[in-house]
Amino acid sequence: GTYNFPQGKTSVTLLEAIAMAGGFSDIANITKIKVMRKPHGGKSKVIHANAKAIISGKQRDVELEPGDVVHVMEALF
Repeated sequence: GTYNFPQGKTSVTLLEAIAMAGGFSDIANITKIKVMRKPHGGKSKVIHANAKAIISGKQRDVELEPGDVVHVMEALF
């Protein structure tokens, strides 16, 4: 779904946005997350993220921008 930045906040991180959306589903692959970004007048960009690495401090959390689309892949069983 679509989520607005919380009132009074000028930025939201990837993990904050996932929490706003209700967290990860049971079938989410938290190591394979894509953030699709299309800067004004620029080429589309894909940012790959790993929530497990972010939580452990091995990767920085992604600062989201207005219009970003977050896609969490499904885990294969």
